[in-house]
Amino acid sequence: MLVRPAVVDDARAISEIQIETWRAAYRGIVADQTLDNLNIDAISATRLLQIEGVERQAFVAVHDGQVHGYTIAGPNPNPQDSGDFELRALYVRPSFQGQGIGRALISTAVQDQIGRGSRSMIIRAFEKNLAARRTYEDLGGKLIGSGIFELDGKGYPDVAYGFSDLPGLLDRLVPVKIREVNETDSISEITALLHRAYDRNTRAGLRFNACHQNDDRTLSRLSDGAGLIMLRNGRIVGTLALCLFEDLPYGTFHPEGRVASFGQFAIEPEFQAFGLGDLLIRRAEKIAKAAGADYLSLDTAQPAKGLITYYQQRGFEIVGEVDYRPGTNYISWVLAKRLA
Repeated sequence: MLVRPAVVDDARAISEIQIETWRAAYRGIVADQTLDNLNIDAISATRLLQIEGVERQAFVAVHDGQVHGYTIAGPNPNPQDSGDFELRALYVRPSFQGQGIGRALISTAVQDQIGRGSRSMIIRAFEKNLAARRTYEDLGGKLIGSGIFELDGKGYPDVAYGFSDLPGLLDRLVPVKIREVNETDSISEITALLHRAYDRNTRAGLRFNACHQNDDRTLSRLSDGAGLIMLRNGRIVGTLALCLFEDLPYGTFHPEGRVASFGQFAIEPEFQAFGLGDLLIRRAEKIAKAAGADYLSLDTAQPAKGLITYYQQRGFEIVGEVDYRPGTNYISWVLAKRLA
């Protein structure tokens, strides 16, 4: 499952999902006439404007090329209810519910809003939508208000839940534990994880070290400073090797100050839509800053446009380049983030 920003071509699929989920979830809550008369053309026109606009951010969950869920975030229209932004829509096709897609969509939207400077969120639900309300309460939402949602001339009571700790919300969406690797951990398991996570790069023709490295290389890199692993239900689902510190210059990057770097960064493919990578990067930033680093840096293949965008969206900037050929088959950009 891939979660990505919505594009204009997604508008109709998003509208189909809204109609399908409303009719499945809101019978007995919303008038039958309203549900039966939902018009896909009218809804598509509204969703298209939202996707094209700058005030709202829409994301879709895609499996085998088909959109099966979406979420839309935007400004909080009711400032009296505490929340820097509102999660205005969250829907998953009924046949795909219960697979963690909704949590992945929330996680992506929250991470995006954190990057935009938000520190709190609000989400609304029909007062009688007990299933949604239980979900928001389980995620730590606090009941902060109520109101009336007008629809086809009728008023439906709704309630508002506030989330004031967005990093904490991310932790609750997919519970994991991050710690340093120790002698009880299987290096072979970590190496196999790296191979699976980097397989997409292998198929793209990029020879990353993590695509093919052996256990000795894995252990060596984890021993450079702080070797981190992420556990979910006892299973290793992520890893990151933090180096304290780089011998400068780092390629063509030679700043004033101390530079920590990370590599061997991987999340199990089935969990890559849940934002777990952000949790590992934030832990690396915390460790590096506590150790006295002025910068956290990394390098990645110049042709890997998606990876470069991923890091740039998280505050890293291209600051130089480094050439590891013939060990790799590409030149790398060096990216760095100043640690405040």
